[in-house]
Amino acid sequence: MWRITSPSLRTNSLVDTPTLAVCGAIGLPISAPTELLRYLVYKGSITVDGVSLTVASLDDRSFTVSLIPETLERTNLGQAEPGVTVNLEVDVLAKYVERLMPGRIPS
Repeated sequence: MWRITSPSLRTNSLVDTPTLAVCGAIGLPISAPTELLRYLVYKGSITVDGVSLTVASLDDRSFTVSLIPETLERTNLGQAEPGVTVNLEVDVLAKYVERLMPGRIPS
């Protein structure tokens, strides 16, 4: 079970100090706009600053990813500071599903 820190209202940013969780993993909470959160699901994929990760938890304002020691060592996320803006990319499959929904006007 991951220990999640409380989110803030910053958009696309690290929102609090990472917390040590089970097996040396770090729970990293990130706030995001509603337009992006709609594409996230628990245990689904999210890319944070080019690193593909799994969503460990989410609510209506933020989500949390788990960073294992290997990820912390091999990526820039190990040095991420609270409040830093990060680039977020959602799984394209969710966008395809949304586009195929009946009544959806293509953009």
